[in-house]
Amino acid sequence: MKWYNISLSRDEVRHGELHKILKLFCDILESVNKTNYLKNIVMMKSIAGNEHLIYFSPSSSKISAIVDLINIYSGSICKSPRKSNITYLAGDIEYAQYFL
Repeated sequence: MKWYNISLSRDEVRHGELHKILKLFCDILESVNKTNYLKNIVMMKSIAGNEHLIYFSPSSSKISAIVDLINIYSGSICKSPRKSNITYLAGDIEYAQYFL
């Protein structure tokens, strides 16, 4: 199973794109089924202060609306995030603990 990430600039985060992504992610999961929070997470890593990588767990790639969201923001397949400098944003907090 594959992880995905979206890259946002500091300006995009400042202008509300991160908030928009998180709201859509949570709305999608709630509309599909509340149990879909299981192993669906979004996390963030800041790189050099100018770029923010938003990570989506492999389970998220099974939900077509989340894949659409990733595609809208030109997301790409990536390796799982490393434990350093990762921030939990939304989803299954118990699953996220493995990465924090």
